[in-house]
Amino acid sequence: MDRFRVEVISQTPNPQQVIYAALHQDYTENFVYDDRDSWPSDAECGEIIVKRLLAGDRGHYGPLEHPQIIFNCGYFPHSVMQQARTHRVGVSFDVQSLRYTGNQFLDAATGKKDIEDIFYLRPVDYYTDREGKKYYYSPEQRQQDLEWCLEAAKRYKIDFDGGMSEEHARGKLP
Repeated sequence: MDRFRVEVISQTPNPQQVIYAALHQDYTENFVYDDRDSWPSDAECGEIIVKRLLAGDRGHYGPLEHPQIIFNCGYFPHSVMQQARTHRVGVSFDVQSLRYTGNQFLDAATGKKDIEDIFYLRPVDYYTDREGKKYYYSPEQRQQDLEWCLEAAKRYKIDFDGGMSEEHARGKLP
């Protein structure tokens, strides 16, 4: 979908050297930092990492956790980010809580924002589930789901206007 975006906010500038330093510290008695001027280039470190950590299924992956990259992921369905957060390994997430961002639902309920700018629905197409069962998501089903999303936004507005907290009102949103 053209709305999804991923941008890099920051990253380790020399990730392979960082991994190299971590793996090298595992088997040297020296303080690795003191030898940093003689470390191999980042590309050479990559070759060493493959040879010493990854080849032969050695199972020694701790040094791979040291480099960092911070992404700003935008406009993905909330459920996708929840799944990514749930199934992470060595990754940290901040996910929009919907506690502080309720105005988007109020705007959708009143027609100030397009419902599809707020809720993601898959395109009409043929899909397969995890068991191999095929199904068709029809234009009629998609339209019904869009209407349901709009009704949920309207219900959110009713509850919010009635004094309900965002934490409780958000539970009714798809």
